[in-house]
This record gives sequence, C-alpha cells and structure tokens, in this order.
Amino acid sequence: MSDPFDGPATNAWRAELEAWAIPDAILGAAPANPYAFPTGTITTPTVDPMTTPTGLRVLQRLSPGEVLLDVGCGAGRISGAFTTDHRVVGVEPRDNLADTATERGIEVHRGRWPELASTVGTAPVVLSTHVLYDVQDVAPFLLALHQAAQRRVVLEVTTTHPWSDTTPLFRRFHDLDRPDGPTVELLVRVIEEVLGVTADVEDHMRPSGRYDVLDDLVAHQRQRLCLTADHDAAIADALADVVVTDGDGRVRMPDQPLATLWWDR
Repeated sequence: MSDPFDGPATNAWRAELEAWAIPDAILGAAPANPYAFPTGTITTPTVDPMTTPTGLRVLQRLSPGEVLLDVGCGAGRISGAFTTDHRVVGVEPRDNLADTATERGIEVHRGRWPELASTVGTAPVVLSTHVLYDVQDVAPFLLALHQAAQRRVVLEVTTTHPWSDTTPLFRRFHDLDRPDGPTVELLVRVIEEVLGVTADVEDHMRPSGRYDVLDDLVAHQRQRLCLTADHDAAIADALADVVVTDGDGRVRMPDQPLATLWWDR
C-alpha cells in the first residue's frame, strides 16, 4: 500500500512551497522581516465572517453553544465573530495574535498544530483559515484536522499562493521569477490523497486588508520585497494601476480570490 504521507500530490505541495523561499542574498539584505504583517490587516475583518461561504459552511453543522475549533486562529479575525453564540477554542503559536484572540473571547492554546492536537481534543466543527500555505508538512496537519472533527472540517485559502501578487514586483525590483503554485486545485488533490475524501469547493472574493494611507500600503509592500525606503516612489509607481481606493479614502490591494473547502466525517 502506498504511503499517503509520501504521495505525488503531497510531495508536489511541499516542493512548490519550498520554491517560494526568498533567496538568501535578498533575505540577508532585508531591513525588516518580510513575513510580518501590519497589525490592522490581520486583526480586522473586511467582511462579516458569519455571512461568508466559510462562515455559512461552519454554521450548517454547528448549533448554538457548541464548540468551534479554529486551528491557526490568529487574532480571531474570523472565529471571533462566533464567540457570541458558540464556544470557540483556538490554536495559535504567535503570542501577540493569541493575546488579541483571547480578548475576543477565544480559548487559545498557544503552540503549533498538530503537536497540540491531543491536548485540544475534538469539536463538532474544525476550522482553519489562511494557514495551509504555511504548512510544508501538510499530510499530518490535515490528518489531525480530520481526526479532531466530529462532523465537518472547513478550510479557507487563497486560490493561489498568498504571495502571488508580489510576482511582478519581485521581477521588477529583483529580476526574480516566482513560482506558479501551489494552488487550491493541488490542495484538493492532497486532501484526497491523504484522507481519501473529496472536498467540496466554493470560490468567492474578499476585499484585501485596508490601509489608512497609500504610504502605509507602500511600506508593507517594501517590507515584503526586502527593500529600503528609498524605493518607495518606485514601488508606488509599480502599484499605481492596481491599488483600490475605497469611499472613505482608505486604500488596499485588489480583492482576493478565495476558496472555501469542506468535507463531512
């Protein structure tokens, strides 16, 4: 019998994620951590989480008062909305985000999945949003999600790697091509390979995180690109045709194509 932890889809997922690593020469010259996010963009939801395809798929299988387990809950940007009518248990390794999630009423276990799976236990519905593209060793992660769910697993991811929007910028400023994958289609194959289940998928769109002024957005893109502030004018020029200005004057990158995946036990 073939090993589902060492199948072609799983190995492709790992290899395609590894290809996204920023080359040492660029990373070593970075003045700031390119992977850090401004607090506002990862703590404030841009839409009501209860009304999105992800939220609705959770509510289909979760009754008031029951437990929602959110793996990689972050600051509770999504699952914090469920704390009014449900008990929300979260897993989050980053203390600053775990602190905010706790303030939102989430019972946070600080640490990493699947190491904490046996400690956290099971729940009717298990949720994990915008985590999978950070997980190279995806098979045990998915298996632990599956085993923790009594009724349903719900995932939300971008349809392509979340750094895909930096591809033209890395080419312009570093003459560096970025990978094409992995994608949600590959993730569906990984789920089938590892768990033997076929996930349902619903595509949708969500506004990107918003910034008070263009300078803040440019500064974040500069950080992701491992550049110094003297590149800001050129970065602003490169973004001129894609930046969206909302009615209140705040700015953001274009809407994000997302996918909600779910399967029942």
